[in-house]
Amino acid sequence: MTSFISRIAALVLLLTFTVGLATAAFAESGGPTVTLTSTTSSSTSASSIPITATFSEIVTGFASSSLALTNATVSNFTGSSTTFTFTLLPTATGTASVMIPAGFATSSATNKSNQASNKLSFTRSQVALPAISGITATSTASTTARVRFTTNIATFGKIEYGTTTAYTASTTRESTASTTHAISLSKLKPATKYHFRVNAVDATGKIATSSDQTFTTLSASTTASTTATTTPLAVTSVSAIRASGVANDSFGSGWHWILHLTVPAAEQALRIRFTDFIASTGSGTIPAKSNIRIHTPQSSNAASSSAAIMAKGIGFSNWLYLTGDTSTTTPGIQADLNVEVKIPRGALNGSYSTTYTVESLPKTATSTAATSTPAS
Repeated sequence: MTSFISRIAALVLLLTFTVGLATAAFAESGGPTVTLTSTTSSSTSASSIPITATFSEIVTGFASSSLALTNATVSNFTGSSTTFTFTLLPTATGTASVMIPAGFATSSATNKSNQASNKLSFTRSQVALPAISGITATSTASTTARVRFTTNIATFGKIEYGTTTAYTASTTRESTASTTHAISLSKLKPATKYHFRVNAVDATGKIATSSDQTFTTLSASTTASTTATTTPLAVTSVSAIRASGVANDSFGSGWHWILHLTVPAAEQALRIRFTDFIASTGSGTIPAKSNIRIHTPQSSNAASSSAAIMAKGIGFSNWLYLTGDTSTTTPGIQADLNVEVKIPRGALNGSYSTTYTVESLPKTATSTAATSTPAS
């Protein structure tokens, strides 16, 4: 994998528009008229419906409390002047509707109140809950376990568990919505049967709950005889997202790769180290320190670039704590580790390479050899 610094950039401008569905507003004459529109059809199974309110002139005093709602609530209300937008959230099956009664907004020019708007109605066949499937639970040690499951839509998962169906403990709800889930349980008793159930919450707050499930933790002696290399730590492949970059001291213009990793199921923490980047010709060097950041959506503490862990030098990075899994049917934990590199201003043009070493927790776990592969 060889990377080059280039000074070629491209800009793509994408223009989009939507055509709204509307009916005419009916009102007495005298004040501003207002029309409600939506890009959602009147017969829908959507759990959230975007609405736009357009006044014929600039108004003040219009707020979410001005709306007349049936079988629905409102979120994301925003706007000013003549245009306001909000999201209609149906709360039941049947018909959800919204309108703006007369007298809830005032013209800035004439001080007259608005006329009543048209009424938008949406018929929903069902309020669908997330579907949970593929539930498995594996005791990874005498006091820990991992629950995996999938959902048909992106949800935030949580596990309730205990030695009875009273479920006296629960995990923290996942911070990132996903369709694949792997949630760890800790501080369990050895050789003990546990009951658990899965909760999955979608973006609108609807909660699906699974039936009761069980697993039994390993005994202390079984755990002691199980090595961490049952599923060895491995870099299964590398994807080059951006193999050429611009020397402008910006992560957004630098190199970007994804290391696809398999991590032993019992080792839920990960760290990595890099050597400095060395030019293949000449004397160019790009230090690892402060120029490399790492993150993975499968971690709890560095799930995105905004929470990324920065390289402190050529030593190991801080730990990433794995809570997700890209493939619940593959042995071990599957994680996609983003490696981003910013190229300092003044760096020499050319091809650069580095070596890296990955380790997982516990510290006695198998480590990848220092791989002498180029930067990408």
